[in-house]
Amino acid sequence: MHDNNQQPEIHRLHVFFDGGCPSCAREIAHYRRVAPGETIHWVNADADDATLARFGVSRNAAMRQLHAIDEAGNWHIGVPVFLAIWQRIPRYRWAAILVRALQLTRPMQWLYARWAQRRFTRLCRAGRCSTSAGTTTKATTPRKESAPST
Repeated sequence: MHDNNQQPEIHRLHVFFDGGCPSCAREIAHYRRVAPGETIHWVNADADDATLARFGVSRNAAMRQLHAIDEAGNWHIGVPVFLAIWQRIPRYRWAAILVRALQLTRPMQWLYARWAQRRFTRLCRAGRCSTSAGTTTKATTPRKESAPST
């Protein structure tokens, strides 16, 4: 569980992703290449336990779904993280605007959550999450979470 009273000062979006997931790592690598300057701090949840602990994010939660905390200290999980990333990358800003304008956040979140759960279950079966093999537990999620924009 996140303790918002003890979180470090944040000057940019921090995105927590599973760097051990090949498709996730490829997508993040692409965003890293096109994101301007130091607008986003990328945290590999598969390799950076110290930063996860500093922000109070469980490794399982960060590996289960994409997480981010913005400059105002607001947590985003799943599709709202993509929107926060896209909003900060000029070539993708239109996508964030379009998703919000067409009210696609909720259906996209529904699809993403199902994909993420299947992926996380496979991770656990492979021994990459901190639950017993083949089972999943409810991962810790932040106290403050942005509601999907409609």
